Amino acid sequence: MGEEVVCERSTPRPMRPGPCVPGHSIQQDEEKRCWVIDHTLIFCTLREFLCLGLLIEHVDQVVPFTQFAQHLPEILSMDETEQKLAIGRMRQLLSRLRTKIWPLGLDIISLRGVGYLLLSGKDMPSPDE
Repeated sequence: MGEEVVCERSTPRPMRPGPCVPGHSIQQDEEKRCWVIDHTLIFCTLREFLCLGLLIEHVDQVVPFTQFAQHLPEILSMDETEQKLAIGRMRQLLSRLRTKIWPLGLDIISLRGVGYLLLSGKDMPSPDE
């Protein structure tokens, strides 16, 4: 008779701890492009994953547009009109991210002409105040 084929069942990989954000528990899975923030699973596109990671790494600090452009390298090779359109798409991307993380007590603030800021919520007043 033929040889028996044994298939090994792949065990799920544990998610890696994400950057430290005061008051929040964060894990990440680069392969699946998702974050777990305060036990809530957030699926992302590749660009969303990279941009949110950049914001999380610099929580409560300004992240200039130039740092986001590193995740959108095609912006650097565009003419001025195309760059404006690409920046508009980046704004839409960050707006989508904002709606994903807002319920978790995090917020993305646009600093016109400068960049973006991820607020951790640690200094935000509670609704009771």
